[in-house]
Amino acid sequence: MPEFLAEAYVARSVGAAGGLNARDLVRAAGRLSRQGRTVRLTGCIFVPEDEIGLYLFQAQSADAVRDAAASCGVRFERVVEAVSGWQSETS
Repeated sequence: MPEFLAEAYVARSVGAAGGLNARDLVRAAGRLSRQGRTVRLTGCIFVPEDEIGLYLFQAQSADAVRDAAASCGVRFERVVEAVSGWQSETS
């Protein structure tokens, strides 16, 4: 399944209060997936210094990611295909 990285402006005060909209995005992705358009939020990161929220999705297309976000009022500045390569091993 392709992965996509989405970027959104998140005010420092909003992000510090946990306002990354992750729960809303998970619910929106679930609704689209039940309609046959696979979308799954797999992680998000807040970068307070730059006021950026980064969201990693597995989805069938960038449009599916954008549609999930739009359905819950989240506006991404951009959505690009991403490739995960390295994962740490835990012991």
